[in-house]
Amino acid sequence: MIIAVSILGGMIFGLIFFIAIQHRKKAIPTLQTISRLKNLESKPVEVKSNANNSSNRNSIFNKNQDVSQLTFSQRVILQIINSVRAIFLKLAPQTIFQTIDRCIILAGKQDSWNSYAITFAWGLSILGFLALGMLFITVINLLWIQKIIVMMIFGAMGAMMPLSFFRSVIRKRQERIVMQLPSFLDLLSISVQAGLSFDAAVDRIVKHSEGPLIDEFRRMQRDLRLGLSKRDSLKQMAERCDVEEVHLFTTSIIQADKLGTSMGKTLVDQADNMRDRYQQYIKAKALKAPIKMLFPLLIFIFPVIFVVVLVPTLITLVNNFSAVPGF
Repeated sequence: MIIAVSILGGMIFGLIFFIAIQHRKKAIPTLQTISRLKNLESKPVEVKSNANNSSNRNSIFNKNQDVSQLTFSQRVILQIINSVRAIFLKLAPQTIFQTIDRCIILAGKQDSWNSYAITFAWGLSILGFLALGMLFITVINLLWIQKIIVMMIFGAMGAMMPLSFFRSVIRKRQERIVMQLPSFLDLLSISVQAGLSFDAAVDRIVKHSEGPLIDEFRRMQRDLRLGLSKRDSLKQMAERCDVEEVHLFTTSIIQADKLGTSMGKTLVDQADNMRDRYQQYIKAKALKAPIKMLFPLLIFIFPVIFVVVLVPTLITLVNNFSAVPGF
């Protein structure tokens, strides 16, 4: 009992501490850069004949200076956590990293989330739920086969929690993209019909808008500036969004650019099509609402109605029967 509680508390503390360290870790390169700049400003330039020795001394001095400016948690505890994480990541299969990388891209968090950190947190989640399972089987007396089943259930729950979180984030982001696409295409078609090119119209809209779809168009523009073709950048944007409407839009733009058809007419047709698809999407969600409401109705509302309607009748019947002789 005490061991299970200790393991569970250690796992929860380790997860919270790891998340806090990940946020603080971003400040370490800044501290190192500032210390190096101060050292460069304070120390004069060494003679070329002693370049090797002076560079070695300066590197050691900078290293010591950087370490002295770090806190105890950054110098000791962070190194221990990184060592444990490195051992854990070596044992994890590479397919997990590929799956998590794909989920991070679909969630639009490739600039802020790290697959290695998420994999480590995933492992902590599994260990934490296993610790809960150990606590459960120590409190309740079960057979050994029941204990194994309970541990398997808790381990599966610990493995499924991060996946369900990812799916929730991805689904919400895709819904926001679907909601934002019709209005974006309306603005884009109006801008192109006013005389702007496709790239100029996208650049103007992106500068004055926000949202997940706008972020993807920003990445597309960045890819174009780095030398990627428009066709490849649009395809990559569609893969990052993983939404059917975005795939249809990018395919139509690629075909219009390849065949030389009117871009304005293509965008107007796509705007009308996306607006109709969005209306159908809203109607489909409205039709699914009664089915989703059935579960809370059965669990929370119907029992209350039965209590309000039947309990007074039952009380009256019991009183009447108790007044009759022989009952």
